[in-house]
Amino acid sequence: MVAKLQGVELRVLRASKSHATMFVMGANTDKPSGGFLIAEMERNIRYCASEKSTKIERVRTRYPQWWLALVDHIWHGLNESDQEMFRNQVSIEHDWDKIILIDLRDYTRWFEV
Repeated sequence: MVAKLQGVELRVLRASKSHATMFVMGANTDKPSGGFLIAEMERNIRYCASEKSTKIERVRTRYPQWWLALVDHIWHGLNESDQEMFRNQVSIEHDWDKIILIDLRDYTRWFEV
């Protein structure tokens, strides 16, 4: 079954095996464009970098390097392809030595903005 409503398409398919719930998310996509997620991440990173820079302004000279580590609550971890797309589409000017995004579900997965 395919249902379309205001630009959203929903396909309901029979699963290959039984699941504990009636509906199980099979996949989601906004095509290869990255959709609104990249723009939303860019907007939030800019905001956080600016706000945090203001907060550390008085003590900035105390340390030679400053990193800003942000936990990704938007994309929930970017794979290598997503990271490449992000780097190609986003350029964020900031005064941090590094900004890193950490996967919400696995802190060992991160990438530098």
